[in-house]
Amino acid sequence: MIKYVTQHIEGTGGWIKEHPEDFVVDEIPLYMPTDQGTHSYFLLEKHGLSTFEAVRRVARALHVREKDIGYAGLKDARAITTQMMSIEHVPCEQIMALNLPQIRIHWARLHTNRLRVGHLLGNRFRIRIRGHEINSMPRAQAVLRVLQERGAPNYFGPQRFGIKGDSHHIGKAILQSEWKQTIQYYLGFPHPAESPQLQEARKAFDTGDWERARELFPPLFHSERQVLDTLIDSKGDYERAFHAIPIRLRQLFLSAYQSVLFNRILSDRLPMFDRLLPGDLAIKHDNRAVFLVKDPEMEQRRVDRLEISPSGPIYGYKLKMPEGLPREYEEKILLDEGIHLTDFRSIGGAKAKGTRRSLRFEIAEANVVEDSEGLVASFVLPKGCYASVVVQEITKSSPVGTEGENI
Repeated sequence: MIKYVTQHIEGTGGWIKEHPEDFVVDEIPLYMPTDQGTHSYFLLEKHGLSTFEAVRRVARALHVREKDIGYAGLKDARAITTQMMSIEHVPCEQIMALNLPQIRIHWARLHTNRLRVGHLLGNRFRIRIRGHEINSMPRAQAVLRVLQERGAPNYFGPQRFGIKGDSHHIGKAILQSEWKQTIQYYLGFPHPAESPQLQEARKAFDTGDWERARELFPPLFHSERQVLDTLIDSKGDYERAFHAIPIRLRQLFLSAYQSVLFNRILSDRLPMFDRLLPGDLAIKHDNRAVFLVKDPEMEQRRVDRLEISPSGPIYGYKLKMPEGLPREYEEKILLDEGIHLTDFRSIGGAKAKGTRRSLRFEIAEANVVEDSEGLVASFVLPKGCYASVVVQEITKSSPVGTEGENI
């Protein structure tokens, strides 16, 4: 499904994330703590951990609930990343005293409110591409020049769809209340990217040996084990087992399905992703406000300056729809999928109002250099944009081992 804006430029080849230090992400905060209030903000650096696992370890060490810890976005697991987090009524000194494997606390300061998802400006990336073709750095430079001029396609990266790449299938099954199919995707279908033990656990589930699958799922897979417990205790009640999946995960699966539909629309629109059509809903990059395009030619100058862009749908029950040809195409996707916007209203505790997403994003501070170990690309992206998309434009191949996501 993924097409390239820079299809005319040959890729460098290569891969990323051979080591965590090959993928460095620093969160750019929306604001800094004021040294007043009851919420302790802290800058956390993690090595080779997902944000969820880092939160779990910090919560256990501080004897608080995981949901009491706030963060602005999720960060890749196979990487070295820094991000702010917050927790109320825990002294900064106690946070600074933490000594946890693969985690470092840089500082802790007081603030007046909880840190919430979306409270960031963007992320700064430094990514090493190993195994690139000889003398291919000029290609990487040429790709970055095009992306800086036209913008980069705002695809959801492979991280969005989980290590097995099937989270969107789970999301669609949830949307259609297909409980058995949901559980089958969630617990079964082993993938070669997973550990041998995890693959064996999924194989056991697929063959109906639920007790053995329960034994084989590693302790870190709390939710999977809980779902299996419910399935075993209920003697195969898939709907009950579905409700054992945490709502946070149900929401992520639903988001994955929304994301794959957006990617489909963007892929088809890519030749015109920086051109407005009559009836488009354009989005302003500075404040994400959306407006109906009545005169494409007049507004195109703002598109050329990367002030506004055409938008695509994140389908939901309150989605604002475009007019004309853009609307016809967005409605055709729903028809092809056999779904309606109202289906997103309430699904097993998860729901999606829907929103508009820009078809492209701006890259800042883009650069690429070469060292003895590979190409090193660095750039700054707005929140919600995926570095893997930029890497794929450079290499013209799928990144290796991408996990997590950058929100």
